[in-house]
Amino acid sequence: MTRKLTCFFVIFPGLFLSLNTFAQQLDRANAKEMLDKLGHASATAEFVLTPDQDQRLRALSKDLQDTLAIQSENPCLLNGRDPRVHSHDFVVCNGLFPPGLNPQQPAVDLKLGKTFPWHVLSISFPDEPSDNPQEQEVQYTWEYDFSGLPPQVQEILKPGTPRPGRSLFRLDAGSWHWVAYQ
Repeated sequence: MTRKLTCFFVIFPGLFLSLNTFAQQLDRANAKEMLDKLGHASATAEFVLTPDQDQRLRALSKDLQDTLAIQSENPCLLNGRDPRVHSHDFVVCNGLFPPGLNPQQPAVDLKLGKTFPWHVLSISFPDEPSDNPQEQEVQYTWEYDFSGLPPQVQEILKPGTPRPGRSLFRLDAGSWHWVAYQ
């Protein structure tokens, strides 16, 4: 074999393997981009408010309340087995529950005429690598994007802290894809 051909057979597989290894890395930027797209695709118009949030929302001027295009407000409970749900005094809360709300505490199911996406604030990877190199868990913090609303309304709707999240990503055909919430 010629020297050039020998070099080709030695260098090409090494180059191919290093490119393949590079393509298999899931980094924070790629994970954030995929999660933010998911946040846009799963925008919601339904929220659960604590009694305090509901009271503060009702205290706003009509103009500020109108920015939400409120469709309905119903007293709700987290526990669908509660007798107050069966007696139709409350509905079962839909949507994401605010921090600190317990299953016995009444809340408010708020349906809006607008949808709001969520976005990722920070990304981290677990310290211990996955047993399966084709899968990667990603941990993150996220919040709803209420940036189109007046600051007074944003302050009421945002919970006290960003919410934690975990998702599973899987390597398929050389690229990473979101698989499921964990």
